[in-house]
Amino acid sequence: MKNNQSQKNILNGWNQVKLGDIGNSYSGLTGKNKEDFGFGKPFISYMNIYINWEINSNINDLVNIKDNDNQNQVKYGDIFFTTSSETPDEVGISSVLLNKNIGKVYLNSFCFGFRLHNFNILLPEYSKYFFRAKPFRDKMAIIAQGAIRFNLSKKYFNEVKLNLPPLPEQDRIVSVLEAWDKAIENLNKKIEVKKQIKKGLMQDLLTGKKRLSGFNEKWEILAIGSIGQVVTGNTPSKRVSSYYGNEFLWATALDFNGVYIEDTEIKLSESGKSVSRVVPSGSVLVTCIASIGKNAIAKRSMSFNQQINAIIPNKKHNSEFIYYLIENSFHKLKEVAGGGALAMISKGVFEKIKLNFPSLEEQTAIANILTTSDKEITELQNKLSIIKNQKKYLLDNLITGTIRTPETLSTKS
Repeated sequence: MKNNQSQKNILNGWNQVKLGDIGNSYSGLTGKNKEDFGFGKPFISYMNIYINWEINSNINDLVNIKDNDNQNQVKYGDIFFTTSSETPDEVGISSVLLNKNIGKVYLNSFCFGFRLHNFNILLPEYSKYFFRAKPFRDKMAIIAQGAIRFNLSKKYFNEVKLNLPPLPEQDRIVSVLEAWDKAIENLNKKIEVKKQIKKGLMQDLLTGKKRLSGFNEKWEILAIGSIGQVVTGNTPSKRVSSYYGNEFLWATALDFNGVYIEDTEIKLSESGKSVSRVVPSGSVLVTCIASIGKNAIAKRSMSFNQQINAIIPNKKHNSEFIYYLIENSFHKLKEVAGGGALAMISKGVFEKIKLNFPSLEEQTAIANILTTSDKEITELQNKLSIIKNQKKYLLDNLITGTIRTPETLSTKS
């Protein structure tokens, strides 16, 4: 390591260095007009960096690069940073190029690249995790400059200090985090498989294409208004602060995050409830303005805003079946809503929408199968959330040395 690099022992064998001492930054594309894009050489876009922790392949954006164009070509191990955002906490989001055979690829504007002098102090694989961790991200938010839009200054960026473990420990940290990444990847694949299975079940069972054993009665085409009472929600006046509190659930489209609504972001007081439209548990709430066709079942008695029509099913119809049927009829609802700046389905039109219904017993049997499928997906999603939180905890603590890896830990290298 060069003598002019600022370093000292932070932990046993760890070094403190300035970014500007271990590498050089370079700019993305310059002098390009919109006519230059869509053909030519691949380039790494702002969104490539924002979404991905590492750049490996799947670079689909193209730019016209001429032979005499003075543009910076990316290389293996380069670290890319977003340079501009509307919020300081989204400035300096990073991604690392880990493809050694990337070929001729360039970097978009609103980003800059950082190229290490060598890999003797910072491994590219470690960079992938280090620069995405909260301790480093907090430093980027501090040096972001601006009022309406925030920008990252290379001058201040180069002065940022890093505490880095020795390479063997970096390698061990990478091995730990890659194990969590693998678990996350496997769970995502399982969830996607389960979702595809559920999608196939819905297409078969909710259309009568495949019948369950023991059921052969003909299905009926019924208008929504004939399967129960339809209620359109309302919004108690925001000018009356006493209408809002913590006593009673009041749903909006933001609360539609699964099969059931068990809680709401906004709640009403008893006086607010008195001027709202209340439906019982088991009612199916459907968004009919703007975000058409989102639906969920009220787990408890609640009110809701005017964007939502609620179906209070009669005794011949199953709430869960109605939920899945509407979910599977999303495109039909969108067609009924039509185009325009604000798509909507009025209560009268909503009540006239016709859907296909089997007997209550078959509805219940179908709903049970689909509910079981949803429970399996939810269990996997909950497990995924736990593993992601574990990875975040490990990431933030491993790179600060709060948690140390044993020297006996095996690595890929």
